[in-house]
Formats: sequence, C-alpha cells, structure tokens
Amino acid sequence: MINERNCYAYCCEDLALIENYNEAVNSPELWDCHHRLEIQDNLILSKTELKLAGKYYNQKASDLIFLSHSDHAKLHMAGKNNPFYGKHHSEETKHLISNTLKDRNLSEETKHKMSKAKTGEKHPMFGKHLSEEHKQKIKNYWDKRRQQKLFPDIQDDPE
Repeated sequence: MINERNCYAYCCEDLALIENYNEAVNSPELWDCHHRLEIQDNLILSKTELKLAGKYYNQKASDLIFLSHSDHAKLHMAGKNNPFYGKHHSEETKHLISNTLKDRNLSEETKHKMSKAKTGEKHPMFGKHLSEEHKQKIKNYWDKRRQQKLFPDIQDDPE
C-alpha cells in the first residue's frame, strides 16, 4: 500500500517506473517513496537539505525507490540519527530493565510463537556448523561450570 498523493509530488513520471512499485502496491504493508540519492551515497539528508539541493520534488522515477515503512524508518534512525546514539544506560537503568524482563510471565502461546519465529531457516545458526575445536571448547566450559556447581568450594588451578 502506498500513499500515492505524496508520490506524485516527488515524481514527475509514471509511478509504475519507480523501483519496487509492484511490490509496494500489492503489499498490505505501508510503503514510502524515497530518494535514491540518500541510499546510494550513504547520506542521510533532511527534507530541507534535499529541497535546497533541488532534489525533493519532481524527480525522475529512476531517482526514487519504494521502501517498506519499517525499512524507511530504520534508514533514518541508523547511527548518528538515532536519538540514543553515543549514550549509555546507567547501571541503575540496566538493573531496572533486567528485573522487568525477569518478572515477565509469558503465555504458552507467546512462547510457542517466539520458538516458531526462530525455527528452521530462521534460526541464526541454520546451515552453519561448529568446528571440532570449537565444540571441545564449549564442552570444556560446561564441564567446568558443572564441576563448580557440584563442588563450589574447590578452586581451579591458576595455570
């Protein structure tokens, strides 16, 4: 779904010539018409900057692209444009967030949905294999953890 009224202000040609047009029109999700200049040159320009450069209105279809609304938002919230860029949570805030997440009681339905969202090809390790060396390191780590739980008074050698 696209907002055609705004698109006609940006594009002086047939909207169907804009990249991703068919996908945008046929999708139930909202799609935004965006200036390709920002994506190609990795620039994040404001509306005012684009207007001053004469690159905001009446552009050729080849200079525009349809982006899903969520991708468009991510583009403008990346790096220095993110309001939290360069900031860090205080220790107090980290503890509040941690405690809030620990106190959540997720329904079985929600747990199932979360599990399903990371199953098969969607799982981050899908198609990847660990080397034997890496498997051995993991095994040693967990053996050490189990040993510490069984005998918490025993300290490891400092070697």
